[in-house]
Amino acid sequence: MNKMQTTAEDLIKLYESKESILDIVFNAFRRSRKVGFRLYRYEVSPELNEYYAALFCFSLIDNTVFDSLIASDEPEKIKHVQSAISSSMLLRSHVEFVLSYSPVIDWDAGK
Repeated sequence: MNKMQTTAEDLIKLYESKESILDIVFNAFRRSRKVGFRLYRYEVSPELNEYYAALFCFSLIDNTVFDSLIASDEPEKIKHVQSAISSSMLLRSHVEFVLSYSPVIDWDAGK
């Protein structure tokens, strides 16, 4: 799969066909550090938090999909991820689940 030709539909099919096992989850945590997802959310827009959570979910698929997403140009990457979230109820529910267990960190608290 050419990284510039990856479609939201391809991502959804890969995500929905993958069995989530513990090794894959631990690997996803390691891989997702590349995009700043560390089991907490930043005080940023909800769309950006959804985007990071979706990238974490995609890192459950396999490393090549995740790597091709983060290597693509920013507008294209964001467009594909947002399209995938809005096109798949399963992915949306997984993103919401990840976010529900990710506390919000407000780095400017008390300033």
